[in-house]
Amino acid sequence: MPNLLLSKCKTSVLIKTLLAPLSELTTLLPRLLSDLSIARGQIVVDQLRSTIDDGLHENVLLLTALDANDSSPPVIAGLIAIVSADSATLLHASFLDKELRKAQQLDLIDALRVSLDEILNTRKVPYVQWARDVEEISELQSRWFERLRFTWVADLQYMTVSLPIQSDAALAISSPLPSSPSSQIALSQITLSPIDWEEPGSLENFTSTIEKTYVDSLDCPAILQYRSAAQTVAGYQLPASFRPSLWFVVKGPFNNDDLGAVILAQHSSEVFELVYMALVPEARGRRLGREIMKSVVELISEAGGQRLILAVDQNNDPAISLYEQFGMQRMLEESVWVKALETSP
Repeated sequence: MPNLLLSKCKTSVLIKTLLAPLSELTTLLPRLLSDLSIARGQIVVDQLRSTIDDGLHENVLLLTALDANDSSPPVIAGLIAIVSADSATLLHASFLDKELRKAQQLDLIDALRVSLDEILNTRKVPYVQWARDVEEISELQSRWFERLRFTWVADLQYMTVSLPIQSDAALAISSPLPSSPSSQIALSQITLSPIDWEEPGSLENFTSTIEKTYVDSLDCPAILQYRSAAQTVAGYQLPASFRPSLWFVVKGPFNNDDLGAVILAQHSSEVFELVYMALVPEARGRRLGREIMKSVVELISEAGGQRLILAVDQNNDPAISLYEQFGMQRMLEESVWVKALETSP
């Protein structure tokens, strides 16, 4: 990856930003991540390792800021990001010099923002996201979000459960549902139908169903203004955990209606993730969520999975209540921030 050198004249110091080679990761990464929790730092390291192990070295950006007035300038601030075809993920940004005055901090962040945006615009990346532990968002962290021009969209709750489900949770989900006058669908006839990736129009129809589930969604509704359903679906296909056989349309018994969508990912032979589960508006309120979750748990267990993980909007109380019925427990919380970039056609 070639170095990119940019000079930014500021009121107090001449800042130069450098797209550093990945060989400097070993030296800089521990310092960059020193202000993160152990759990968040491990998440960053895992994302980097996965990207590099996949041979996608050019997708990793290590952008540093230095004082150009110094003949042998040390790195005083930096950020690290992963870029994909349609989006970028900012993993972390931090000051390595902890003695900087506020004005200097702002100058450095501004210089890094200009350089990062130029790089992403060159690569025609329209969207960037950044996640941090909720409890770690200090005044200094908020300054990074503001000056890099990110907007908060949601606080996520990560949940997990070991499989097979034991004791009270297993008993609860195996008990029959009370009859409901409003129920119009035989729950036992709900099926998860795998996408036929070879069938022309199959993915387009699936994307259309996903788009329908966005209507009045409680799951990160603010993020919908930043990404279309097509962009989101394309993004789900990029990680190493993508498994085409684990994408399903929720089918009803009447007219083979598409009632919703389920997307699973597989991180290892034991760990599966529920990436997306949603119903179209007309299928809600019929207690179908529990039936879908039962099918998901059974499918993962039959595949040898021993753990299920997922992320859910903290304001989505119905979904959280459903997941808790299946014994899922809260693992960590994170705040998600995004920004849109104007890319040239």
